[in-house]
Amino acid sequence: MKYNEYLDSPIFWLRRAALALRKAHEEEMRAHDLSAAQFEVLRHLWEQDGLAQRQLQDRLGVSSPTLTGIVDGLSARGLLERRQCPADARVKLLFLMPAGRALESQVEAAMARVQARLLAGFSASEAALMHDWLRRIAHNLGVSGDLCD
Repeated sequence: MKYNEYLDSPIFWLRRAALALRKAHEEEMRAHDLSAAQFEVLRHLWEQDGLAQRQLQDRLGVSSPTLTGIVDGLSARGLLERRQCPADARVKLLFLMPAGRALESQVEAAMARVQARLLAGFSASEAALMHDWLRRIAHNLGVSGDLCD
């Protein structure tokens, strides 16, 4: 693909949109002193508190040292804690602390602001169509699982 063709391609515009979305998301998370990775960990715990660290690692698709660093940072801030599994001492379970739980509504509002910016100027039917197309693109590029199939 020639450069001028690239500038008018879906690849170029999806990359530009992804970069802009990442910047908007990071700006909102920075207001809560969270990185994007920390947000993802908290998001999973808001949905299912008490996840095994290994289970969360698999869901996020990150290495053990990467997740350990993220969890260490959140733990040091008093947002979550590790506990040994009563049935298997080798398993570490992650639980939200009250401060971590309290962030949920604030971060939900931040994500709503990002989504409002993202969808500004789109009708509800256009937004639904875009949602479907993005899911199909992810599937075409090999992202699968409950959230994409």
